[in-house]
Amino acid sequence: MFGSVEAAKAVEKAHELGMATILWCYTRTNDFKKDGINYETAADITGQANHLGVTIQADIIKQKLPDSNGGFTTINFSKVTR
Repeated sequence: MFGSVEAAKAVEKAHELGMATILWCYTRTNDFKKDGINYETAADITGQANHLGVTIQADIIKQKLPDSNGGFTTINFSKVTR
């Protein structure tokens, strides 16, 4: 499993060699599961994963489509101001 630092280095090296890159931006961790619900495909979490892929300049990003929202606040990873 690659972390974002390793993926960024791999994308950079591929681009130096003139290669295109495809990055799977899926979140997979038990930390995103709470009360029997899997928030790996929440819109805010998948959006962040896609943002990281764009930030490290992947040419094509494969993503999971979101099927819920509010993952970060539900798992207490972030705060929302209202």
